Amino acid sequence: MARCGCADTGAESVRTLLSAEDGVKYNSTTGVFSADISPNVGNNLTLDGFGRLFVPTGSATVSTGPGILGDGSGGNPVRANVASWPYVTPPVTGSQGVFVNPIGGQLVGPPIQVVDFVATNFSRSYAALAVNTTGTAVTADTFTVNLLNPDPNRSCVVIIEREVKVRFGLPANSDASFSIDGADAGRQWNKGSTAVTLGGVQVTRMFKSANLAPGGASSYGLQVGTLNGTGGATYSQINVDIRVLYIGQA
Repeated sequence: MARCGCADTGAESVRTLLSAEDGVKYNSTTGVFSADISPNVGNNLTLDGFGRLFVPTGSATVSTGPGILGDGSGGNPVRANVASWPYVTPPVTGSQGVFVNPIGGQLVGPPIQVVDFVATNFSRSYAALAVNTTGTAVTADTFTVNLLNPDPNRSCVVIIEREVKVRFGLPANSDASFSIDGADAGRQWNKGSTAVTLGGVQVTRMFKSANLAPGGASSYGLQVGTLNGTGGATYSQINVDIRVLYIGQA
């Protein structure tokens, strides 16, 4: 029988020409390829009942650092190590989130609420000016302060406390009053027979100003007026303290 010079293509011969690389096993006797599963401790890759690659749920575990609990197994999932909620309202009411710092990747909370206090003092003297004789306040001077929200992230409540002292010169049988922002604030009488040259009335009042936007600025001008002057009453000095409390809103 004549034979051709063709290569032998039988299964046994072909098997010897095949090989496998990383992750794959090859049996040259049977011609079967299979997954090369590591026998090392900690490896959880296996084959399921259908011969497919499979990692059982919870079989892989991880190590965690501060602030994290669990190892990732089915009975001990990875979770944040948090304290119990101690407040009356539920966490979704009025609470704020936790964020990821893009620099470094740490978890961070909202910026700290800012509270600030600023006090300004004025002392102005005058050449014995006549006290307004009508019953309606007439502005004697205005004392202005700049308002600035120190918190760039939140609006703030502005509480302004005003302390005013006016020195009156009161001839015998005279009286005088002063006002704060148009409202009658203090009055002094001299019912004696000699002049009072260093008389004074000091009053403190407080009010809530308009809220300021984050980083917002405004100004406040305190107007001190005089009224009800009789008997030639004069004023020669006005001392003012303006104290501002900024309270950042949560």
